[in-house]
Amino acid sequence: MCTALDRPDWTEKAEWSTGDGRRTHRTAVHAAIGEVTKLKSSQHWIDTFNAAGVTCGPIYSMDQVFADEQVKMLGMASRVDQPVLGRVQLLSSPLNFEGTKRAI
Repeated sequence: MCTALDRPDWTEKAEWSTGDGRRTHRTAVHAAIGEVTKLKSSQHWIDTFNAAGVTCGPIYSMDQVFADEQVKMLGMASRVDQPVLGRVQLLSSPLNFEGTKRAI
């Protein structure tokens, strides 16, 4: 990830060299990553990280979740009647067994 972010110097930071160190300094790690990643689009970083073998993907807002083609194709969203809000869209259960009705 450090190489993908063009920050190989971060691998030499003693306090970030272990999982415990990164947890202890989580605020600083997140701030440093944020300073770099805000300079380019999310899609740029998704492509860059995936090419470098760093598993990642977008973090969706709720409207983006329901607009996602994979969510639509898999039938992962259901419209339900809610007593106060009226008809709303919810994510369905991710468990889908052949021969059974998907629970909301």
